[in-house]
Amino acid sequence: LSAPLNVLLANNGSQHSAAAVRLAAQITWPAGTSAQLLAVVPERLPLGGFSQEMQNHLRRSMVTVNLVEDQ
Repeated sequence: LSAPLNVLLANNGSQHSAAAVRLAAQITWPAGTSAQLLAVVPERLPLGGFSQEMQNHLRRSMVTVNLVEDQ
């Protein structure tokens, strides 16, 4: 593969999602490839925002695929 790709990772907090994120982080993608992380959240969360636990989980997921720097 030499053309840039658009990658979509869905993460619902499951072990399978975590495995997919780890796999995606190990792949050498073509230059210019962009990645989007889709977070699937339980419907019991309030519409006004995410819980602190979910925010922490999402941050860890984004760090795993180098979308944000570890703090």
